Amino acid sequence: MKAKMRFILAVLMMLQGIIVAVPALAAPLSPSNLAATAVAGPPLGVSLTWTHTRPPLEVGFRVERAIAPSTTFTNLTGLGLPAGSTSFTDQTVTAGVTYNYRVIAFNLDPTPDSPPSNTVTITATVPAAPTLLTVTQQAGPPQTVTLSWTDNSNNEIGFRIERADNAGFTLNPVQNVRTANTAAAPVTFIDADIIPGGTYSYRVSALGVSGASATSNVATITVTAAAGMQAGPVVPVAGFTAPNGFPLYYQDTLGTKLNLLPITAVNFADGVIPGNAYSAALGFGTEAFYYLAAPEITGAGGITGVIEFAIEAIFGSPTGDAVPTVEAVMARTRIRLSLPVSGDYTIQTPYGTRNFPGIVLGAAGGQLGGATLDINFTEDIGAIPRIFSGANSPIAPADPVLNPNPITVFLRPVAPQLGAPAVFGDGVTPTTVTGGPLRNTVIITGPAPVGTVTYSNWTINGKILAAPVVPAFTKSIAPATSVAPAVVTFTSTSTGATTFAWDFGDGTTSTLPNPSKT
Repeated sequence: MKAKMRFILAVLMMLQGIIVAVPALAAPLSPSNLAATAVAGPPLGVSLTWTHTRPPLEVGFRVERAIAPSTTFTNLTGLGLPAGSTSFTDQTVTAGVTYNYRVIAFNLDPTPDSPPSNTVTITATVPAAPTLLTVTQQAGPPQTVTLSWTDNSNNEIGFRIERADNAGFTLNPVQNVRTANTAAAPVTFIDADIIPGGTYSYRVSALGVSGASATSNVATITVTAAAGMQAGPVVPVAGFTAPNGFPLYYQDTLGTKLNLLPITAVNFADGVIPGNAYSAALGFGTEAFYYLAAPEITGAGGITGVIEFAIEAIFGSPTGDAVPTVEAVMARTRIRLSLPVSGDYTIQTPYGTRNFPGIVLGAAGGQLGGATLDINFTEDIGAIPRIFSGANSPIAPADPVLNPNPITVFLRPVAPQLGAPAVFGDGVTPTTVTGGPLRNTVIITGPAPVGTVTYSNWTINGKILAAPVVPAFTKSIAPATSVAPAVVTFTSTSTGATTFAWDFGDGTTSTLPNPSKT
């Protein structure tokens, strides 16, 4: 109260022209515990933190820097940081240069500044940038992109691999932090998360304790679509006669990979054969599907029945039961229809056109659901034991006689279905589709009263191969100081990861998702 009255009295006396001496305010206390930590770029920086005790109050803080070994400090913060500040990041540093920092609290003139804080010294060192980045497509299967670059440093702790849909890295940018390669340069990275037809730009930077290097050159590639369907690697089943097993997946020309479907209530795979150990190991007895697509035949035009397109796993044993060494895969087209009238019929599908001239009612033989079949057509491509790709396989190249309508693309449900994204199609929910090489419908043309009937809804059955795991992480250091010891907490930002294997480079490891290391 006395100090307030003294200030008011001094102001009144000054207004009346009376010169008075106003006691100066007390100088702020010196900031303490100043610490410096390098910040990984870009941009490379130095993070400063400090503590400050009140009162007396300060108006602000001034951060000063000198280039070692000089002790001539310059102001980095202009008019100063606001009162109460306890941190500042210097983003004007140069890699490899050693800096001294100090912080000063100040008040209004004529109050003197505080004494400087303790001085901290830090060198902002980053690895040399990688060079000669190249990117090449691997035909597969599976299709991948391989990056290769020259490592020009010996102090990196890892590499940051960046990918985007444009060379400016503004469209769909993603990052993948890769641990350091101890082998001789150049080093490589394989990107399996690609789509045929996509254009990707890549760049790489080396990561050091004090930050990241400049980026390498930008390498761009357009992934060419496969000429046809591709088979994944065969997965053998341990404990049974070799060779055995089926391909892990089939991949269409748009890059979608489908696994064999598990046994569920909504697909057409059969159950395990009792007493058959190989059947039990596989999870099915005589057949299972990678892909099954069927248009809804609604009865329009008086037509009933089924049309199916499938990539199907079977066995070449005499009974068709699960037996090792005779596994086979076939591409099946099946058209089984009951018609209202005899005549010429044309059936246009996403995979081609089938002509059925001179159909006579009842002449095809067979029944479906109690109805007599008038078209009873099945075509199986492949089905030869252990021939999963190439000539004579279910994905044999198109041939005008042997394979005029190959299945090259999986029809895709337009609307997400139960279990998406792992489930490609649930086999139950009717949906319109996309991706058909020729069309996304089935069109049947016949004599009156059939005319032209179009079927647009499908049931699709498929299970997408799990996405590749993309390892990535961030780290934080506590306390934020350049003086050991400190605790580094690693936080996984990986995609698709369910298990973890951290290697800290000093002989210690961890399997925790977010471990800490002192």
